Amino acid sequence: MNRIYNLLRRPIVAILLAIILGILVGTLVFLAAGFNPIEAYSIMIKGVFTNPKNLSQVIVNSIPIIFTGLAFAFTSRAGLFNIGIEGQFVFGALTGALVGHFLSLPVVIHPIVILICAFVAGGLWGL
Repeated sequence: MNRIYNLLRRPIVAILLAIILGILVGTLVFLAAGFNPIEAYSIMIKGVFTNPKNLSQVIVNSIPIIFTGLAFAFTSRAGLFNIGIEGQFVFGALTGALVGHFLSLPVVIHPIVILICAFVAGGLWGL
């Protein structure tokens, strides 16, 4: 039993189990909805890898999820419990977009000011 516990604590095993579990749950959802899971997964994979624009869109859409997951992992490691990470991300992104649009600064300073404003707004939202 101790060997199984030590094996499950390894990061690569946890990642693989998460992927397998996600595929299994997705398969159950497809079956419950009346779709063929093998056909659905093949369409998704072909759709992503047949057009470079689709692959870039997957990357663009996954970045907020990755960042919020990293933020949750970071705060959990620090001993904090934060369930408002998505709101902080959205509020920071909205603030950054608005500051970037309405504030005209020199090219060198502009992205730095946008990031600082977005960080502060997200932090204040979390506060």
